[in-house]
Amino acid sequence: MKILDPQCAVLTNSEVLSFMRSHPPRKPDPRVGGYPVTDLRGLWSVQREFTDYTETITPHLLSYPDPPSKFMRTLLQRLQKFNLTKPEVLVMINLGVGVKKAPEARQEAIEVPNEEEEEMVGNGDGDLLDKVERHLDSAEGADRAQAENRAAGHEDVQMQDEQEEDNSDITVLNTIVEEMYDRFTDADIKEILQICGEILGGSENP
Repeated sequence: MKILDPQCAVLTNSEVLSFMRSHPPRKPDPRVGGYPVTDLRGLWSVQREFTDYTETITPHLLSYPDPPSKFMRTLLQRLQKFNLTKPEVLVMINLGVGVKKAPEARQEAIEVPNEEEEEMVGNGDGDLLDKVERHLDSAEGADRAQAENRAAGHEDVQMQDEQEEDNSDITVLNTIVEEMYDRFTDADIKEILQICGEILGGSENP
């Protein structure tokens, strides 16, 4: 992003991160004559704290395309028709609105209750064989039902997660964009989120 007016100079966190990556912490300069050595402890603290903030609070910035100047130009061009303000777009980039978050590891909550096995005791070999066959058929049917339930449950959970994520992005976008529902239709809001997700998520080459 080119700074045209120093009084309005605002950078996105992605640009700051790109600068930090290209300017890693350097060692202190050696003492030369009577000149004092430059104290870099403040710079080290800023770089360390910003890195910690990025990794813990806004890890989506780490997956943004680099350098940011290319994808930001593409993003601004595609969002131009919505007449969003500069602060609105900057905050959208910082918060990663529309970017699919990495799914958290979760345990399956769907479990089939264990049933007591039928006691296989018979008066003769034929009776015992029938009971064994019925037991195997029952176990096979239970396994199929369990697999189907897990597959259906996984699809339901995935759809629910996607719906919750979309609703969360809309809620965040509503706090960023002033009078969002007065300025944009539901289709416009969905398109804004889709554009941000495609460009910031890296699925579209800038």
